[in-house]
Amino acid sequence: MENLLKLNQEINDTTTKRKKELINGVIYLHATPTHNHGRISTNLIFEIKKQLPRTSNCEVYSDSISYKINEKNEYIPDITLICNAGKDNEKTHLIIEIWSKSNKKKHREDKIEAYAKLGITNFIEITHYNKNYKQHILENGIYKTIKEGIVPMESYFVDMDKQKDEGKLTDEEIKDYLEQKEELLINLKDINITIDLREICYNLI
Repeated sequence: MENLLKLNQEINDTTTKRKKELINGVIYLHATPTHNHGRISTNLIFEIKKQLPRTSNCEVYSDSISYKINEKNEYIPDITLICNAGKDNEKTHLIIEIWSKSNKKKHREDKIEAYAKLGITNFIEITHYNKNYKQHILENGIYKTIKEGIVPMESYFVDMDKQKDEGKLTDEEIKDYLEQKEELLINLKDINITIDLREICYNLI
């Protein structure tokens, strides 16, 4: 794991704080995150961290852990939950990616496949600009989607009747927002974490 989990100095140099990743041999400099991207990431970190017992030896990281897949690919997930970091039994239990418009479909698919091959048991993807999310668990080496739905961004659901008349909201979206509990349950070996997306996505623009 020493070669897998690290901060690659060639990719993450000191000349910029913008996130860089190595994808198919090309270094990609990611655009500065939007307000919504940053807000979701910060809220997720806070929500997960407060549910981790101090005795768990687990920690949650944001944009700071690099996964070297091979010589041409090195990924830095938006959020990573690792237990027993730096020890022989170090294990990544959760990765969350908050997709931006700059993330190409092929790159997303390659990342998801790579995380599965690494044996990361829980993977969540949030596409905030399209208002959707998916939660996956690893089964027999591939990810199985166990829950998906609409990210309940507050700004999308202000003046619902007006937005419905303007064609910005459908009856199904309104029903999902009003009736469904948008909670993601993450089961680790000895820890259960609940992520309430209504809290995570509160007061976005």
